[in-house]
Amino acid sequence: NGSPGIEGGNWLRDSGGSSSTRYLASQADYEIEPFRQTPAHTVFKLSGWHRQEGGSRQFAKYSLYLHFYAGSSVVRAQHTWIMTGDPDLNFIRRMAIDVPFAGATGTLDYAFGGPYETEGTPVFHDPSDPPFIPLALGPSAVMSGTVDAAGEVALVAIGPDKYYHNTPLGDAPPVGYSLLLDGSEQDSGQSPSGWGDVSDGQRGIAVGVRDFWREHPKEVQYRDGRMGVYLWPDHGDKALDLRRRYPELRGTVAQGWGKAARREFVTPGSAVGIAKTTDLFFYFHAGDHDTAAVDDRFRRFQDSLRPFVSPEHNVATGVFGPLRAYDPTSRPQIENYLDHLMARIIRSKREYGWVGMIDYGDYLPEYEKQNWELDIPWNPFLYSNWGYAGWLQENYRFGQWAFVQYLRSGRHPYFRAADTWLRHTRDIDCVFWDAPDDGPAPGDNDSSHRRGGGHRHDQQHWGAYMASYGIPSIAVVHHYYLTGDGRDLDAARDYVDWLSGGGSFYENYGEYAVLYLAEALGDQAAIDWAMAHDETPQSAYGRATYDSGMGLMLRDIQTNGEAAVRERLRSWADLDESSAAYLRGYLESVEGEGTYSQRIQDDWDAAFPASSIQASRYEPWAPRIPTDFRDAFSADIMPNGPWEFPIRTLESMQFDGPGGMGNDLGRHSNQLTLMWLMPHQP
Repeated sequence: NGSPGIEGGNWLRDSGGSSSTRYLASQADYEIEPFRQTPAHTVFKLSGWHRQEGGSRQFAKYSLYLHFYAGSSVVRAQHTWIMTGDPDLNFIRRMAIDVPFAGATGTLDYAFGGPYETEGTPVFHDPSDPPFIPLALGPSAVMSGTVDAAGEVALVAIGPDKYYHNTPLGDAPPVGYSLLLDGSEQDSGQSPSGWGDVSDGQRGIAVGVRDFWREHPKEVQYRDGRMGVYLWPDHGDKALDLRRRYPELRGTVAQGWGKAARREFVTPGSAVGIAKTTDLFFYFHAGDHDTAAVDDRFRRFQDSLRPFVSPEHNVATGVFGPLRAYDPTSRPQIENYLDHLMARIIRSKREYGWVGMIDYGDYLPEYEKQNWELDIPWNPFLYSNWGYAGWLQENYRFGQWAFVQYLRSGRHPYFRAADTWLRHTRDIDCVFWDAPDDGPAPGDNDSSHRRGGGHRHDQQHWGAYMASYGIPSIAVVHHYYLTGDGRDLDAARDYVDWLSGGGSFYENYGEYAVLYLAEALGDQAAIDWAMAHDETPQSAYGRATYDSGMGLMLRDIQTNGEAAVRERLRSWADLDESSAAYLRGYLESVEGEGTYSQRIQDDWDAAFPASSIQASRYEPWAPRIPTDFRDAFSADIMPNGPWEFPIRTLESMQFDGPGGMGNDLGRHSNQLTLMWLMPHQP
């Protein structure tokens, strides 16, 4: 028990001993209900608890959405579990969902999907920078053989240490795998696709995990007549440890620079109530199948086909107000700039190795090796000195901007990044259970209601206090409308209850976001509550503007400018804050009265400055880009956009901009509001 301390790393830790207690869903009651029913696609939702074997304690509440398709034997399952126990007392040694292979006898054929990503030709921008190496996605390398029906074969990926500040930039270890046959390693490598199949010649079953190695540790296993997906592996002798790394309070500004400045300011956070969602693949087939067909089906499951609608159609609907479709030919500088703001975050996750089931999808704003960061002097103008070197989470609304950029560009990489981001911030960064049954109630909301809230940024996703801007309140609805994901509605219900029931004791903004959440839920009572609520217009470093302001703007669109909504929206647009720039752009577009024309010009200059690039601590990269900031994003410098630029080049172009924009996450979001200013581009 107790905190592991910095030397212990983070959530992926060696198991301290054998498992002593089993909890089974089959031992507890559950509810089942239809979630969606169409001629082609039916979804059922199961929900319940895991109950102690031979006892009465319940642990880890779960939900399971099962997707069935007409004429197909593929079943897609979405499993979510919630941490309901005290993290100091409950460590998960293994977690699995398995299905029987009834009547299996004799010898079975097996096949498992190995590596499926190959490196393409390196792209160099500057000889002294590491190159960008594109990945080509192809068929999986298949590992096959036979196993006794009473035996065991498993594909296991554990992954490296999860405390990133102990790893220099660019040196993140790869995620390896092992194929084990009755405990003996048959094959090994890196980055497997993550499916397994067994067949007796007459029938067979394949199972897999979406983003298997990126969501490590994971295991796909056949054992003695059962085919299982291990959400936490059976092999590897690791435990899921959700304790806070430090139990004491750290991080006040008065303590100055040092280890303390990387922590937080008030009551420590807790992992009680965090959730984790995993997508699972089941394919039931005849025994004479081709393994290539299994691999093909699984890879389509990994990144499912989606209807494509042109960006021109999307913006013409006005669903996000009057926007411009993505057009790098006519607007190369501004489109390259917006792409760059997104590309740096999206690419850094891959190139710096920010993967693993608790971390995948998030972003470390300023990522440096720990012993380096402790050597630089106290500087209040660097965000890293204010606790901002932890995970970004949804604190500055990257998710909602990425979805809008996807709709106006039609570029799938934006959707994939936004989808991954939202699935993380929706679950890991938020709380869906108030207090453990076997320990004290967490104090991260000053003993107030926790369920439905979110955590502030920190080195651990749950390490800080609870704040309203820890909730992806706008992005979760964007995601639901694009995917129909039932888990989004489950989370949205809790978010609405928390925001309308008092919210954060420490930093509470964004009540008007309830308007958008409640629309998706069909909750008129919550809409009425939000309209009866009189939230004072404020920026709060943009956190209020991007939630309440956006909630009002989207409600204004939906109601076609209802007077009560429009009046409040104008009061938010009048804020003398750059975070309100997008509201001024929207209102000028729909009203066209010139009310905001001069302020929009000022907003434009602030978001996309014409000033020279300043010297910064990110030498020697700064001399490689033009002196004029806007010229750095011209077609001459970025003829194909920023996506193939080495990550260090992207960082230098951002960090060396006026105001140190790479370190100022509020400015980063302010710049993305250029999408609403674009119709008024000077």
